[in-house]
Amino acid sequence: MRKYVLFCLLHLCISGCAGQSRHNDYLHQQVSQAINKAIAYFEGQNTGIREPDVVILLYLLKEHFGVQMYLPDLELMRKLKPELSTFNIMLYNRYFDDRKVPSLGDSMALEYIRKNNHTIDGMNFWSMYCNRYPLADTVLLQLKRHVYRGHYYMTHAAMQLSNMLRLGCLQETPEVEKLKALMVKELLFEITTDLTDVSNDLRYESVAMLYYLGADTAVTREHIQWIVDTQMPDGGWNAYPRTKNSHPHPSVLALWALLEYQDAQKNKND
Repeated sequence: MRKYVLFCLLHLCISGCAGQSRHNDYLHQQVSQAINKAIAYFEGQNTGIREPDVVILLYLLKEHFGVQMYLPDLELMRKLKPELSTFNIMLYNRYFDDRKVPSLGDSMALEYIRKNNHTIDGMNFWSMYCNRYPLADTVLLQLKRHVYRGHYYMTHAAMQLSNMLRLGCLQETPEVEKLKALMVKELLFEITTDLTDVSNDLRYESVAMLYYLGADTAVTREHIQWIVDTQMPDGGWNAYPRTKNSHPHPSVLALWALLEYQDAQKNKND
């Protein structure tokens, strides 16, 4: 009797593991197909993308993940899109030209930080150049305030903290770990809330930020399956559940999250 029970348990375990493996393989296949459709969507947009941050992210994703995706020459994009020459985007030229210093002089950059460190853009800039312009002692408190403001303040705070850690401007202290745990909790809340007026854009960004924050294990199969299932027929994603048209901003965020998932799976198998 005892042997029979053990046999049944072993059989259930093997069957369950095999079933899980099949589910994983199917999800991997779905993710790969969704990524290919998204790439086709953006290639179809060509120079029609008007949002500078979408352009920035597309170039970054192509470079970081080695995505085979045609993007127009950056100089052509700049000529066609005056938005890419604005002061705000000049601050972020590390994404394009040189990866070490901003396009502003030090005095102008420091003045910008002083006046804008309470804003998302100001903190983004500071986090990208914190090894050049040292952080204030109150920066963790400022990040925490942004987390509690929620929504895009919260997701960008996660990105900013990640930048600061990657550049060595902050160390993995207990205080930082506590802040990271708070961010993970709030990001997961943003993803799983059932409120219909919460934007898909914010949810996709939250998943991408979990990966960027190094909280890969917090991202579940259900999160990735939801992103795959909400892809529109044209290969993009919509900004809100009730809208019927794809939009480049949520689309690039969803693509980012799926590329992170695919990359994590490849690393597991290597």
